[in-house]
Amino acid sequence: MPKYAQYDHMAAEPRPVLGYYDTDFATYPSLPAAEDLIELSPIQWTERTGNDQIAAGGLLQVRPAPIPSTIQSAAAELATRIAAGVAIVSTGNSALNATYALDAVTLDQLGPVARDFASGLGLPGMAGTFTYPDAASVPRIFTGIEIQALYQAMRDMLLVLNTEAAKMANSMVPNWPVQSKTIV
Repeated sequence: MPKYAQYDHMAAEPRPVLGYYDTDFATYPSLPAAEDLIELSPIQWTERTGNDQIAAGGLLQVRPAPIPSTIQSAAAELATRIAAGVAIVSTGNSALNATYALDAVTLDQLGPVARDFASGLGLPGMAGTFTYPDAASVPRIFTGIEIQALYQAMRDMLLVLNTEAAKMANSMVPNWPVQSKTIV
């Protein structure tokens, strides 16, 4: 006995599947009109996925994945770019040349150190240098001036990335920067 998927043939395509009928399993007093049914093969019956199915052109099909909104696309692109970090090239200390994380934790840790040094409070523990890891977890040794420059480069890169993501979210064409900065 046949198995069916029911849809409303009068609805606009793609038409949602409204239900399934297994005439081997149950005897129905009546079935929907023939034009609202698609007979299913044994494989289609076994692989039916409920709400993931639509009727289009009289055939049962898998519902296409929704297209992400511009806001979702912008958020995903921003997250990818933040995860990539920023490549730093130091003109004064090549030992600092590396890619550094752009995540909130990194900026939350470096920001106060850079601001304290700039305000005259010095580096933590009144040390002459400050050690902080790059994105690959390699410890790098910074002077106060270098940590200020690193933080400023990271802060400025995040500003540009967020600005371009906002453009993208508002259906404007972003001008994504090369994620590299030169510091002292």
